[in-house]
Amino acid sequence: MKSITRTDGTTIAYRIGGIKDGEPIIMMHGAGSNHSTWLNTAGALAGTRWIAVDMRGHGCSGGTPHLKENVSDIIAIADAERIKRFSVAGICVGGTVALDVARRHPQRVSRVIVVSPFDTELIAGALMLRTLCRVVKRITPLFPPKRKLTLIDYRTPPSLPFILTPINDLRGVYAKHYCNSTLTSLNNTSHIHDIKAPVLFITGKRDIFLKKNILRKRIKRHPMARWIEIDANHHLLTWKPAEVSAIINRFIREE
Repeated sequence: MKSITRTDGTTIAYRIGGIKDGEPIIMMHGAGSNHSTWLNTAGALAGTRWIAVDMRGHGCSGGTPHLKENVSDIIAIADAERIKRFSVAGICVGGTVALDVARRHPQRVSRVIVVSPFDTELIAGALMLRTLCRVVKRITPLFPPKRKLTLIDYRTPPSLPFILTPINDLRGVYAKHYCNSTLTSLNNTSHIHDIKAPVLFITGKRDIFLKKNILRKRIKRHPMARWIEIDANHHLLTWKPAEVSAIINRFIREE
């Protein structure tokens, strides 16, 4: 793992792999996760340099999740690695960050990959989930903080049923950070009409959260956007990394 220290003193950790040359992909995970979410997929990317990031409040990074700061962290990593242009990829709330990086820094981003998108308009039950996160944030100060978090390896599918995976995630992140990360997306709408780069959405056919009719409308407004579905649920990178990597390989090599 490598790391940088931001001007506010926050340490941001990340892992680099793949070939040394060429335009890289910077990858962001979802709420409650860490960079290992991407490792199986990244390892199957042919001839590509990749950087998998622990976003604020997750994994080996410090700080508290915040959309604007997450975006500036990605640019700071690219600067530290002397990378002028790159693709961005994000799953779940990481997709919101990826789109915002492309929106705020169009001269730096060549392509955008969003896996299992997640925001206030796209997610069924968003109001209930937002309310739950706010309640949890208010009650967490009543309990003593965890002394030690478990750095979960997300390359291994959890034994819990899909709907209970947040219970597994909370072994590796503080509840308030999980909630802040989720609220980062629920308080933003990931429109793509103003994104200058090509955008690829990858979703699961069995994703019970996604409002596909809303996503379809957004894609129609972008001349370089496309959408591919595979047979999986919301956690595509855990269950179908080979399929996802094959799709990304084709996308980043298109003229």
